[in-house]
Amino acid sequence: MDNLHKEFVYLDGKWLKGDDVLTMAKNAGCMATAEHYLCAYLMNAVINGNMDAIAHLNEVRAIYNLKPIPDTDVNGKGGNCNGNDAKADMARKKFKTLTKEKRESLLKAGMKELKDMHANLFKSKIDWNGIFLVVRDRLDESVRKSEFYTLAQKMTPEGWPTDMKIALSTMTNFAHYVEYNDRQEAYYDMENNPWEDLCDRFWEILEELILTSD
Repeated sequence: MDNLHKEFVYLDGKWLKGDDVLTMAKNAGCMATAEHYLCAYLMNAVINGNMDAIAHLNEVRAIYNLKPIPDTDVNGKGGNCNGNDAKADMARKKFKTLTKEKRESLLKAGMKELKDMHANLFKSKIDWNGIFLVVRDRLDESVRKSEFYTLAQKMTPEGWPTDMKIALSTMTNFAHYVEYNDRQEAYYDMENNPWEDLCDRFWEILEELILTSD
């Protein structure tokens, strides 16, 4: 069965040959549709350590006149794209295809798991700043601090401690905690991210939830 998982890709409730999924992507007509097939193909490749996947993906991207994804060899030389980068990119793309309600549901589930399993990482309402960074830098670059209050309310699980719920003023304190040189950086590029452990763990949770969602 393990070998079958390497040769077949799970797509829309069915197991299909990897080559057939690539053919479907090539014949999709536009990249927006092709990405649906490529995300499934890439997820299977990441899980099974298929180092040839990038080359196959680039064949499809070339059809749609897109730049190739930088490749890497087994020693990690030659490019900045590795398994983790590919997995994160796949999660981001899949998240953007979901409905608004499904996105909010996944974020809410992620918050619940974070609090249930890693309560030591989220200790006060100021930690919503770290949650915001993950959502903005990993999933939706259009999200602004001024708009995050509304989204945070929707992704707050039932029974969340009152003193840890986001307030209207929570995001205005961002500059007090983040050094000037880091304020324009993604959280994973900051030299001193005050919510580093929280961000890393929350993204791990979200990434898994997104990639395993229907």
